[in-house]
Amino acid sequence: MKSTSIFAVTKFPFRRKNFSTTSSQALMNPHKKFLLLPYLGQKKANKGFTLIELLVVVIIMGILAAGVLPNLLGQIAKGREVEGKNGVGLINRAQQAFHWELGDFVHSLSHSELQDPNNALNLLLDSRYYQFTVSSSDANYTAIVSAQLIDAQKNRTRNYQGGIAYGSGQYAIVLCQSLTPGGTAQANVSGSATTNATVSCTTGINLK
Repeated sequence: MKSTSIFAVTKFPFRRKNFSTTSSQALMNPHKKFLLLPYLGQKKANKGFTLIELLVVVIIMGILAAGVLPNLLGQIAKGREVEGKNGVGLINRAQQAFHWELGDFVHSLSHSELQDPNNALNLLLDSRYYQFTVSSSDANYTAIVSAQLIDAQKNRTRNYQGGIAYGSGQYAIVLCQSLTPGGTAQANVSGSATTNATVSCTTGINLK
């Protein structure tokens, strides 16, 4: 006689999760999972951007450019102006050394002569944005050096003029800067054997 178990086995139906064949295989096999990831990434990349998103990016870039570009151009112009200021100062110091040895200033030098190291001041002035000239109405006591922009509209930088004067055994030097890009800078210098040397800026800002 067969013995009957008092316990009955009851089977509960389980709902299977709806996995695709590819996904379930990837979960079961780690190697296939790595093959699935590039496919999903490529599918997401093909989605692209909407027209509104592109317009927002363009507007933001325009706002940033409007605020940053003027400051950037201003810094570039200031960097170019260093050439003008340094050139005028260098010529003034060379004139002072020349006068100290020989008793008068170099009365005239053109831009091309200043680019020749064999000029009277023995000074080589290599410039890219400015043209330098030296002049004097009284080489015994005064001399003027000018730095004019080669292309004022393009470079958007200011002009410079400097001068040196000798009087009563002392020297005085001035450096003038125009108020606006491409504007006028004019130095006024005077000196004599019996009066003190005086320098000033008739037009522009006195930097020294």
